Order: sequence, then structure tokens, then C-alpha cells
Amino acid sequence: MSTFTRARAVAFVTTLALAGATAQTAHGQLTGRPADTPYGRSIGSPTHNVEDFLGAWKISWTGSVGTNCPCQGKLTVDAAGNDQLIGYWETRSGTYVLRGKVSYDQNSWSGRFEKPNDHADFPIKGEFQLMTRDGGKITGSYEPTGTAIGFPVTGTR
Repeated sequence: MSTFTRARAVAFVTTLALAGATAQTAHGQLTGRPADTPYGRSIGSPTHNVEDFLGAWKISWTGSVGTNCPCQGKLTVDAAGNDQLIGYWETRSGTYVLRGKVSYDQNSWSGRFEKPNDHADFPIKGEFQLMTRDGGKITGSYEPTGTAIGFPVTGTR
């Protein structure tokens, strides 16, 4: 074996050894988000305050055909314990109850709504999401069960 061929063989073996060592190091590293943090968020304090939701709101919303909306009403939000909020949405057809959790950043409240003791053949209930905005405003949507789209909601203090 010539000196040149031997040098190439040694270089090749060295390259393989380094590649193997690099691969072992790479396999031991964690990828993705840090453990126990919300997806896409850095470790740190929430950027909003859950108290921004509490209290009384004047809200407007639209609904499906036949609801005679846009409509207006009142939403009163209180703390319910276990990191949840409860809201009372007063409408022409009665009061609906909203229950749900606030997001990690404490600027989004989502959950389910229903009219208590509603014995209608097709009671109106479903899911909602509301977000606080600067200056005492909320925006969001609600989606009654059985519909394919949500309807907008806006509110001010």
C-alpha cells in the first residue's frame, strides 16, 4: 500500500470517527420547546392580567339567519375558582352561562356556554372565545353546537 493510499485511508477513518461522535452528541440534545412551557412562548410572566376580564361589559354580536341580530346585551364576568371564569350573558331570550379557562398569557378566555334549564327541543349552547384588547375592549366569537362557523362578539366597558 502506498503512502498516499494509507494517508487517504487514515483520513477517511478519522472522518468517520468524527461523524460518529458528532451524531452521538446530536442525539443527546433536546429539540423543540423547553419543557413545561406553553407552545411558542418564552419562559416568563404572562403578558396580561386575568382581572382584565372581570366585571361588566356592554357587548354586541351577530347570529345566524332568523335571530334578528346584530344584538346587544350585557356580559358580567366573575372568578369561579380552579383557574376558571364564569360569565352571565344577558340576552332578549334569557341569560346564558359561560364557563372556561384563561390562556397562559391571560388575554384569551375560552370555554362553553349554555342556557341553564333550557328544555327546548334544540337548546342553544356551544363554544366561545373572547380576547381582551387595550383600552377596555373585548373581541371574539361564539359557535353554537351544530353550526360550522362562529359569530363575532365585541364589547366595551
